[in-house]
Amino acid sequence: MKTLKTILTDVLVIGGGGAGLRTALAAAEGGSRVLVINKGPLARSGITLTAAGGMQAPFHSDDSAGQYYEDTIKCGYNLADKDLAWVLAS
Repeated sequence: MKTLKTILTDVLVIGGGGAGLRTALAAAEGGSRVLVINKGPLARSGITLTAAGGMQAPFHSDDSAGQYYEDTIKCGYNLADKDLAWVLAS
């Protein structure tokens, strides 16, 4: 039989990629008790490692907000919130 354990925390961060760890850091700096849970080793699983070297942006003259949006949706396996992806792209 498994024993359940209760852990008290102010902030629960689900995901140990770049965004999750940055969130955890900010919460801890603000004085919160933080717990991070992740499906694999911290900073070694999730989308952060596969983000092609960092964020991209449509700054080149051959780029466009529309192309950036399409790339964001495609690279996110069509899981992104399309409205938020458009806000980011535009």
